[in-house]
Amino acid sequence: MSCVTLRKVIKKGLCPKDLNKQVEVTTRSIASSGFGTAKATTIEFTKIADFMCGIETLNPVSRQFLKGIDDKITHIFFFNYSTRLSTVDSHSTYLIFRDTYYKMESFYNDAEDNRFIALMCSYRGSKTEAEAKV
Repeated sequence: MSCVTLRKVIKKGLCPKDLNKQVEVTTRSIASSGFGTAKATTIEFTKIADFMCGIETLNPVSRQFLKGIDDKITHIFFFNYSTRLSTVDSHSTYLIFRDTYYKMESFYNDAEDNRFIALMCSYRGSKTEAEAKV
């Protein structure tokens, strides 16, 4: 098991052994399907692609030492640079890892040098959980 951290990736870059998890990157669209007073909303997820990545889980202590990390961020997903990932919208992008949804909160490309991309995400839960707020 490799230990991927934001500091290590910024300093040394990503190694092939760091990219050992497969995630599905999707976009969410919300559509209203009713007229008048009774409106039903449907939520649809459209798959962008599957990517191999490294994952860092943030605990409260490590979050304090990272500058510019929001309190909502629970996980950082590291990817090799891809133009498909560099154009995603942070308001509607979700990552699915082991049937668990993570909402993308922000995007990090160190010094715009296109070596790697880090997606800062918050835990949203399963699609079937009522409190998931997916």
